[in-house]
Amino acid sequence: MSFRIGRTFAAALVVSLLFQWQIAQNGYASRGTKIAFTSTRDDGLGEIYVMDADGGNQVRLTKYPADDRDPSWSPDGKRIAFVSNRDHGYDRIYVMDSDGGNVTRLTKDSINRYPAWSPDGGKIAFNRNSQICVMGPDGKNLVQLTHIGYNRQPAWSPDGRRIAFVSSRDGGGSEIYIMDENGGDQVRRTGNKADKSMPSWSPDGQWIAYASRHIDALSQIYLVRADDVPRKERLTRREPQKYNPTWSPDGKTIAYTSTAPFENRRIHLMTDKGIYLRQFREFGGGSDTHPDWFDPRAWSVSPAASFVSTWGEIKHKASTRR
Repeated sequence: MSFRIGRTFAAALVVSLLFQWQIAQNGYASRGTKIAFTSTRDDGLGEIYVMDADGGNQVRLTKYPADDRDPSWSPDGKRIAFVSNRDHGYDRIYVMDSDGGNVTRLTKDSINRYPAWSPDGGKIAFNRNSQICVMGPDGKNLVQLTHIGYNRQPAWSPDGRRIAFVSSRDGGGSEIYIMDENGGDQVRRTGNKADKSMPSWSPDGQWIAYASRHIDALSQIYLVRADDVPRKERLTRREPQKYNPTWSPDGKTIAYTSTAPFENRRIHLMTDKGIYLRQFREFGGGSDTHPDWFDPRAWSVSPAASFVSTWGEIKHKASTRR
């Protein structure tokens, strides 16, 4: 019995060493959780920044004299998709390395906005004119998923099988819809005829956070069940306005943008229950908006993730032996 436990421990040690080597090769060990966001602090135009999860180490990535915004991390954290009007004033989807290098334009026609990287890294969903489309990370193999109404702001479910989005197809306001990854089974999940925006899935896939604003009312953050259960929760209730909710990878906090009248927009944090935590540090003038999280531990399709799973299984087996 002791020999078998020793053999299990040795296997666990090998897996652990392989995992440490893997994250070292990819540079994840020193990177930690990051948040990309848009800021107008430098010249009044949007630029893409990244910061640590605690708001520190804020670094500017784009420096082109254009409006750059709406960053979206690739699942492996090596690239960031974003929107820029540097192409003669037209919004296009671009991608760059996570350090701001190798900027490449992916779309070349129409108005393209709100890029969202699929969890497996194989697709980017985005808003092309008034419809939701997907394309490969190289800009090829474009497929249109919606065909009626005004549709925008796609967000992938954690398993990559569904896409939440905003649609004005039914009139009376913008509502949150969900569809399959191929565009099938499009179902409305909200319905009180208020303007909804910026859906974000919880990491467990059970909830969708979004902003909602009635006429002459402040925009606030809500949750709605992603399945067929008719359940909705309101997370925020007081001034100022709140929008752009984005769930943290661990599901415990939600970053969002808030603005009071005649003030710049800032990024704040609250718990998944709506309890306010804090505002991220601000630097001078301008607004900070559109936060997007990256956590290297959440990259489930990486070889390192398989090491983690194996490591967990070995630990479990070893701990249950007697």
